[in-house]
Amino acid sequence: MALQAALDWLLIGVCVLTYGLLIGEAVGLVRRALALKSRVEKIADLPMFTAIPKAEADLDRLSNALLELQALALRAMWAIARIRATLLAITGFVHTLRGR
Repeated sequence: MALQAALDWLLIGVCVLTYGLLIGEAVGLVRRALALKSRVEKIADLPMFTAIPKAEADLDRLSNALLELQALALRAMWAIARIRATLLAITGFVHTLRGR
């Protein structure tokens, strides 16, 4: 009976020690997780990450500007072709008047 009681108390002691170690490990994990969360929040506040939305807006504006530039280039090419055709028509008319 005394041996049984001693084994019971030993088992209770081992369980308490094991649960204590588990709780200590869980507390350590929670502390590390909170520290990691704090580090991630600090990293998220870095200027390079806060500049990402502005960079996306700048890329959109650059894309729009390139599309407008392309439209302007096409209009300029059309105007040059029109001027060239007009000059050819005028020189052809002048040559016709001169009889050549």
